[in-house]
Amino acid sequence: MWQGLSLTLQPDAFIYQFIGILLGLVFGAIPGLSGIQALAILIPFIFTMSPAVAFSFLLGAHVATCFGGSVTAILLNVPGTSLSISTCWDGHPLAKQGRAGYALGISAMSNVLGGWFGVIVLGLSIPVMQPMILALQPAEFFMVALLGLTLIVTLSGKSMIKGLVSGILGLLISFIGQDPVTGVSRYTFDSVFLMDGIDLIAVVCGLYAVGEMIKLFVEGSSIASTKVSTSFAGVWEGMKQPFKHKLLFIRCSIIGALIGACPGVGGTVANVVAYGHAVQTSKNPETFGTGREEGLIAPESSHIAKEGGQMIPTLALGIPGGEATAVLLGAFLILGLQPGPAMIREHLDMTFSIMWIIALSSLFASAIGLLLAGQLAKITSVPSDILAPMIVMFGVVGAFASKGNIADVFLCLGFGVIGYFMRRFNYSEACLIIGLVLGTIFERNFQMARMMYGLGFPFTRPISFVLLICTVLLLLYPSLKKKFGKKEAGAAV
Repeated sequence: MWQGLSLTLQPDAFIYQFIGILLGLVFGAIPGLSGIQALAILIPFIFTMSPAVAFSFLLGAHVATCFGGSVTAILLNVPGTSLSISTCWDGHPLAKQGRAGYALGISAMSNVLGGWFGVIVLGLSIPVMQPMILALQPAEFFMVALLGLTLIVTLSGKSMIKGLVSGILGLLISFIGQDPVTGVSRYTFDSVFLMDGIDLIAVVCGLYAVGEMIKLFVEGSSIASTKVSTSFAGVWEGMKQPFKHKLLFIRCSIIGALIGACPGVGGTVANVVAYGHAVQTSKNPETFGTGREEGLIAPESSHIAKEGGQMIPTLALGIPGGEATAVLLGAFLILGLQPGPAMIREHLDMTFSIMWIIALSSLFASAIGLLLAGQLAKITSVPSDILAPMIVMFGVVGAFASKGNIADVFLCLGFGVIGYFMRRFNYSEACLIIGLVLGTIFERNFQMARMMYGLGFPFTRPISFVLLICTVLLLLYPSLKKKFGKKEAGAAV
């Protein structure tokens, strides 16, 4: 373990890690660019590096994109990466209240603690997780997606109908393109552009960046409706919040690490599930979306914890836990390392070095963000006629950068208009995004599980059955909580 730390703290490794963190913060803050793009761009620079230096550089950049994406999500309601979508839901309302520094403090501390928690889970899990990971099949991934879709009910707010309409719209959008199993084109209207489906980044940039700026421009106001606090006292108060809600932090970090360990499920799912868990376990779920600390702690805790989780199948089995770790597998091979049991036996120091890199990168990235928090918070007081055109430009560039297709720009602008009207008539963008993100995972794994095990697979596979019970309990939980709450109130009287 300490050999891994000594590798990480070598002067050249430390310098390259710091350079990677700075680049990652920039990549994460630009809509449309993410840790995956950062890794793809930086990999050509590692050919002459030692493994410790190379992974300090790459993982430093990748981990830093997580916090970089959260900064723009909080300040501008523009997720820098798709992983930061759920950060917008309560982080941006805090910024609108003039408490951007407070929100950035919560985000930074949650990122640090979540990163260290994920690394601890990674270190403890590698020896025992191999059989569990191999037991996960399409049936289990389908049940995880179904579990996530139940959150549409939780996040519907005051109007269940509007929430369901938004969620169903997201599901329908996810079905556009080729069938994931048969390859048959659906709802493409003979358009080659639509055959690949609707790009998530274009939708996110449209709904959040363009839609929010249209709203600001129409209202003629700045993001913050009150005077913006730029003192470090507000940031420091925010940093204390994860400790005040430590049980929620621990639960959401576990959610992030466990879902991150499921190959192919993705970090966005982990963050959405963590946010939904915070809503379901709250005494006042109706206040989420208005600037609740718990609504920011939950996704930010799982945000970095899932990085440790995704490295479990990558290091233990050589199976990428997500898109970013798939790119990292290429880096392993370039450097002459073969992830799997042999690497853990023969290069244990490198395995521990990777854990230390993730932990230290989350710490340094958040520290840099905190140093700039007071100045960054001032962005929320910029008048809309100056800010709106700049943010729309970033949103459009982000949509184009995702796939390099000009059609995504028009898609982004179209969803910007949709986002504006959804805000105006109180339809949930969160529910639409959940349907869109989980729809593809839901459909693909359902079809594969049906062909492999038949329609009764939720009842014939033990892990699937446990997940089914969890799904039912999550659906019943709000009603049961309300029922028992009334009984307790009656008994108290």
